[in-house]
Amino acid sequence: VSYGALRYLPFPFIYLIMPLMLIAVESHMKTVAGLIFLQSLVIGVMIEMGYFSHPIDLTSFLGFLNYLPILVTFIPVLVLSASMNLFRDQYRKKREVEAELQRKHTEIQTIVDNVPALIGFWDAKLRNRFANRVYLDIFGWHPEEIFGKHFSEVVGPTLYAQNMPHLEAALRGEAQMFERTIIDPQGRTRESLTSYIPSYRDGEIDG
Repeated sequence: VSYGALRYLPFPFIYLIMPLMLIAVESHMKTVAGLIFLQSLVIGVMIEMGYFSHPIDLTSFLGFLNYLPILVTFIPVLVLSASMNLFRDQYRKKREVEAELQRKHTEIQTIVDNVPALIGFWDAKLRNRFANRVYLDIFGWHPEEIFGKHFSEVVGPTLYAQNMPHLEAALRGEAQMFERTIIDPQGRTRESLTSYIPSYRDGEIDG
C-alpha cells in the first residue's frame, strides 16, 4: 500500500492513513504503533532509493514539505488508537463491575429467599420493588408479576385496610411492629409478627 500510494497515487497520505485507521479501531495501541513504525521505515527507504514518479528534492525545504503530511497524519491514528484502547478498557471494567454486582445480587437473593419470613420492599407510593420467595408463596404471586404492583393488589383489600395505619406511620418515619392474621390463597390461616421499617435515600423516606 505504501509503495503504490507514494509512487502512483495523488495525495498518497490518504491511502496510507485509511488502513491504519481501520486497524486502530480494532487493534491494541502497541500494534498500531508498530505498524506506523514499519510504515515510516517503508517511506524512508522509498525516499532514499528514489522510488517515486517525481523524486523528492531533499535539498529543498519546500520539496520536503510535500511529504510532510504523510508523517503528520500518523498523529490522529495514534490518538484514535489510544481512544479506542481507553474505551475498550472502560467497557471491560464496566462489564466486570456488572458481573460482580449480578453475582452479589444472586447471592443475596438466595439468602433472602431461604429466610423463613416474608421480606419485601415497597416504595413511597406503596408499589412493590422486591419480594422474597416466601412472600410470593404466601400471597400466590410470581416474581415477574408482583414487581410494580400496589400493596393493595398483592395482599388484598381486607389486609390492606387493616395495615394501612401502620403503612402510613412507616412512611412518616415511624417504625412499626404488630401482630396480624394472614389468610393465604389456599385459605390457610397464618399468624404473623409484622415489622415495617422506613427506608431513607438522601435524607428522604423512599419506602
